[in-house]
Amino acid sequence: MRRGLLLGLCIAAAWAIVAPAHAGPKDPFAAAYEGRVERDRTTWLGFDVIRDDGRRKVARVAAYVPYNCDDGAAAHGYGRVNGRLTVGPGGRFAGTLEGDGVIARGADDRLTYALRGRLGAGGRARGTIDAVVRFRSKARGGGFTRCYTGVLDWRARRGADTDPLSRQAGRAR
Repeated sequence: MRRGLLLGLCIAAAWAIVAPAHAGPKDPFAAAYEGRVERDRTTWLGFDVIRDDGRRKVARVAAYVPYNCDDGAAAHGYGRVNGRLTVGPGGRFAGTLEGDGVIARGADDRLTYALRGRLGAGGRARGTIDAVVRFRSKARGGGFTRCYTGVLDWRARRGADTDPLSRQAGRAR
């Protein structure tokens, strides 16, 4: 079961890289703000800041983060969530976004990011992410498996170009 889950999450992350154009942007690891989670070179977090109804909003949030699962398995997984978070006074934003991202494809699957952050001066941003993916198990009985990150700190920078899957993963290019 653990090997199957680990293999499934790895395949989902790899699929995200070669996903067809209709599934999102050609480069799933492309965003206006990009950075690391817990300063770990194997992670990635990205989002865009857009104007909607005259207000700034955080949109197109995606992350490649480590998950631990209730059944004891652990792996990294990529997911993109829908929705927008309004940026308030002081550049602060917070909320929970639900996704139909790569690792949450089934009808019963759920991917959520509880995201908090602050857009700072000089194109820098920081905050926390708490990601949970719940998917139907392929094992007999078909129950749900819950995988989670716990609350993790992140930092991002506007215009950074970070990629967790490259050999240069720790450096902004």
